[in-house]
Amino acid sequence: MRRNGLRLVGALGVLLGVSVPAGAVGQPVPRPALEAFYTRAGYAGAPVADGRVRAGGFGGRVMWPLAAAAASGDASWLARHAAVGLFGAYTPRQELGFAAGQVGVAADVVPFAALGGRVEPFVSLGAGALHTSTQVRGLVPRPSTRPELPAAAPTTRALLAPRSTTHALLAPGLGARARVGPGVAVQGELRHLVTFGAGGRRNHPAFATGLRLAF
Repeated sequence: MRRNGLRLVGALGVLLGVSVPAGAVGQPVPRPALEAFYTRAGYAGAPVADGRVRAGGFGGRVMWPLAAAAASGDASWLARHAAVGLFGAYTPRQELGFAAGQVGVAADVVPFAALGGRVEPFVSLGAGALHTSTQVRGLVPRPSTRPELPAAAPTTRALLAPRSTTHALLAPGLGARARVGPGVAVQGELRHLVTFGAGGRRNHPAFATGLRLAF
């Protein structure tokens, strides 16, 4: 898992470092966009057998072109091919009462022209926070109230103890979107969520798929 994460971060760095003249790629000027997506991740650190809860949720992003001056030809290559914005995602309660939420800022770079005029590859990087909560079930002793049982033979009752954590989040990704109409595209993305906190670094592989509306 760690090796895959390093490869993804390395690929992100290579693509972000590409310096291609704007006129050579013929890339359209980025437009503000609203995205809605379904996401599924394997959240590490959960109190289950393999230490990972696999759960799905939903979220969205609002993205803006890095530089409005790109249309005039005065902006840099990065400004012409990048967008920045905000993202958020929520995973409703699953097994063990597990739930998760993400929030932060994001950046996209489209390094190449759309393949065939329709399929547009992109790289992304998100930074923010990941909050998780889990209901941990345990047994606690309860004094016996049944006269037929010895006083020294207490029964037990189940107890749900909430556990919640918030960690810094870094989320590189690789994806592609396919245009299906004017300003409308479907897209998919492989993401590698990396959290940092008191428990050390944890890796949460994820993917997302959804709809993008440019306006």
